[in-house]
Amino acid sequence: MTAMITAPHRVKARKNHRCDWCGKTIVQGEQYTDSVYVCDSIYNWRGCDRCAPYVDPMMRWIDDNYGRLSDEVYGPDDLREYMMEVHPSVWSAWIGKEAKHER
Repeated sequence: MTAMITAPHRVKARKNHRCDWCGKTIVQGEQYTDSVYVCDSIYNWRGCDRCAPYVDPMMRWIDDNYGRLSDEVYGPDDLREYMMEVHPSVWSAWIGKEAKHER
């Protein structure tokens, strides 16, 4: 079971990170949301501002379409599925931007 150690809070990146929701690079100096959880080990969960407006609606959409058990957690696969189904043009734009950065 996953337990929260530190509630989500805003921080400024001191180095580059990757958004755990959408995979976007969070660049040094960028503001993002950070939280700390423990499951098998302690880990940070980082969320960028690009996908932040979609996370809560994604959780409701997943619950409405699939239901969740109380001990299940949401992850990047859930966001990807939600974005591809509900906001495909936004998701395509995100993927296009990431592909350009990888060249």
